[in-house]
Amino acid sequence: VSHMHVTLADERHYACATVILES
Repeated sequence: VSHMHVTLADERHYACATVILES
């Protein structure tokens, strides 16, 4: 999955949101 890397905080937030949406 290719996506724009912003800040580590945004990366972690994006990852958490993705997990919630996928679950």
